[in-house]
Amino acid sequence: MDEVRRVISSAIAVGAPRYNAGDIRGCCRIYWTTMYTLVVAPAFRGFPGYEHAMGPMQSVIERAAPTIALDTQSIDDYAWALRQAFDAALQTPG
Repeated sequence: MDEVRRVISSAIAVGAPRYNAGDIRGCCRIYWTTMYTLVVAPAFRGFPGYEHAMGPMQSVIERAAPTIALDTQSIDDYAWALRQAFDAALQTPG
């Protein structure tokens, strides 16, 4: 779990300043790529608390991709959904 926390914290350290600077799409790309990698990476499976940590992230990643480009508000909403899933994973004991 410590390694997962380090990866998430690194993504937030890069993505949050982008978001704050107005690059919400860039923030989403960083968050989504990191989250996707954590969810599908076999190297991180099997530790105590894995299911609890990955559950919120998996539900965000498994959402169907939109068929049209997202508007600014939708991108902002998705960025926050990704961040909230990260925050939930960071709260996982272990």
